Amino acid sequence: MWGNPNTKNADHWTPENPDGYFPRPKSDIAGGGELAKKQTKYLQDASYLRLKNVTLGYTIPSQLLKKAKIRNLRVYFSGENLLTFHHVEVKGNDPEKFGGDVYYPFQRTFSFGVNIGF
Repeated sequence: MWGNPNTKNADHWTPENPDGYFPRPKSDIAGGGELAKKQTKYLQDASYLRLKNVTLGYTIPSQLLKKAKIRNLRVYFSGENLLTFHHVEVKGNDPEKFGGDVYYPFQRTFSFGVNIGF
């Protein structure tokens, strides 16, 4: 009917839903009627904070490795798209999403590794 019922755009005013987020559907929006007036009711806070990339590594001191005949040993962790904090009201909506109906979220990835030199 008016979009996906699982999204907020289906939440419009009806007699059964008087607290709907959007006004009732009307056809005079292009005619300069009451719906063409400027207003700020539907503005949302789209600010966000995202932790995109982190790499942490540690090199084991060489004096601890001499008995094992290892010259150097480094361990590391790398992660991408680890955290996102946002205020966008539609659940699951990514603040970096571009327009359109297709939504491919950023994948969260983790990498662990060890570099050993003999």
